[in-house]
Amino acid sequence: KDGSLQFVLQKKSPIARPRPEGEYLGLDWGMKSLFATSDGRLFGVGAMPHLMELDRQAQNLAKSLQRQGIRLKTNRRYRNFQRRMREYITNEVNRILNKLSTEDIQGLTVEKLDARGGGMSRDMNRLVTRFGRAAIKKKLASLQEDTGLDVIEVNAAYTSRECSSCGLVHDGNRKGLKFSCRFCGRKTHADINGARVVLSRRSWHTQGDSKTKSQRGTVRQRLDDAFEARWGCAPPTRGSTGNPKTGSRRRSAVRLATVPSQG
Repeated sequence: KDGSLQFVLQKKSPIARPRPEGEYLGLDWGMKSLFATSDGRLFGVGAMPHLMELDRQAQNLAKSLQRQGIRLKTNRRYRNFQRRMREYITNEVNRILNKLSTEDIQGLTVEKLDARGGGMSRDMNRLVTRFGRAAIKKKLASLQEDTGLDVIEVNAAYTSRECSSCGLVHDGNRKGLKFSCRFCGRKTHADINGARVVLSRRSWHTQGDSKTKSQRGTVRQRLDDAFEARWGCAPPTRGSTGNPKTGSRRRSAVRLATVPSQG
């Protein structure tokens, strides 16, 4: 502004080599926590009440401003709420992913972040879409460059309803934070089950946006086919409706008492 020249020196660190060994960890956005891991941990549980309270206040303010005909972007208090939530989620995401990156793992398996087909609550889904997606994408990219951590994205479709033990996809498997499989009887925390399902898809090629009906159908068919090949029966959700391509009847699944329930 005063006509002077300013020079800024930036030091660029070399890109880290990929980690040669270690286990992969499945990571899932939770309903009541920011992250759940496939080895049974929940991160950000304490952060959620604070975040939800900020969101509640912001939503109440938005309704009041809209009744008054005031544009949200022009209100300083509303903008401050948005900034505080964005900074809070970003700080928590960075803290948790930094911690995981120091562990003896080769990489993370995560849900494809440009779509959501899992089991987050409506409020959590909205917050992740608005604030969390950019933060986690940026942090994962930096960890790949700085620490050599491998990051594999997988399709998110049906991760909340698929059993990580037997592979059954069923609407009745999950109720809130409880997961109870209709086929094998497995009972566990729903978010942790979701993280284990995410990990199990590590070898999959990303199949696109899980919101697209045809692509979700492709994923569902793959899951149902894998279930039938493993157990020799059609998933209970398909019953005995038969194979539409061949016209053959398929034996519908019944619960297997011999499949052990896992915690």
